[in-house]
Amino acid sequence: DFNLSLNHIQLHGFDVSTTLHVIGLVSGDTANQTDPKLIGQLTTDGSIVNWKPVPEESSVDFEITKNELKITSAKVLGGIMVSGVIGHSSSSAVDLTMETEQYPLAQMYDIMSFTGGSPIGTLLDAKLFVKGSVYQPNIEGQVTIQNPDGKDKKFKNIQLNFSGVYPEVTLSESRMVASNGSVMRFSTRQLPVRELFKTETYERMIRQTEQTSVAWGDWTLARREDEDSVWLEKSLADDMTLTYQRYDHDETRLNPNSLENENELSLEYFLSKKGSVSMDIRDDEQLVSLKSTTSF
Repeated sequence: DFNLSLNHIQLHGFDVSTTLHVIGLVSGDTANQTDPKLIGQLTTDGSIVNWKPVPEESSVDFEITKNELKITSAKVLGGIMVSGVIGHSSSSAVDLTMETEQYPLAQMYDIMSFTGGSPIGTLLDAKLFVKGSVYQPNIEGQVTIQNPDGKDKKFKNIQLNFSGVYPEVTLSESRMVASNGSVMRFSTRQLPVRELFKTETYERMIRQTEQTSVAWGDWTLARREDEDSVWLEKSLADDMTLTYQRYDHDETRLNPNSLENENELSLEYFLSKKGSVSMDIRDDEQLVSLKSTTSF
């Protein structure tokens, strides 16, 4: 057992001071030095982040081997669950999953000490994957910011999808459900990670984004920016979508020998985040295709 005091340690732009309490035991054949590992628990006391006390101390259950630190379970900042591996050998790689539900967003905002503005929303549901270099990891996340009690606010919830290399991420396929139930879709753009939860960030995005879609319940009516067409879409399940697309101008048919413009009905089943099977119908034409998304 031992204690370790940290004073004003700089971690990715955050000033951290705390006292670490560590208890543990060594497992394995220590006499022959065969795969020994340290199994233990770390807790914090008197933690201050960016000169503000945290609302709740953190606890981490861990295993340390000669190559890596494995976090079997952890609860940090009063409700963020963390698990995964941090390498401390020459590779120094990280592979972490972070999750939280109904997390008080104002609590995080106070800790982060964002410059200017105020927190957006009241509750946070999130799942983040952090992989790669410890200093510049790849980040992928799905976040829902809820605002159940904000009667004077502009939205009910905001749904975000983002990925990128720290300290910036690309926001894509994200939307806001307004207080009246209408849907505003955000355009794809890059953002610094620390701006993800600033009210001004989304107010600026809304002003800059043209409203190209409207939603009623499970149905969405939208106009594609890059095509002369409109489409009506309904989600039948988490992994299945029905789409009707109507073309305003000439459009190449599924049969390349046919020149007439036809509307299209599609049923798409998502096999994974990057793959799907789709059936497209235009009058007497039918096409079944396997789609895959690749990032470069």
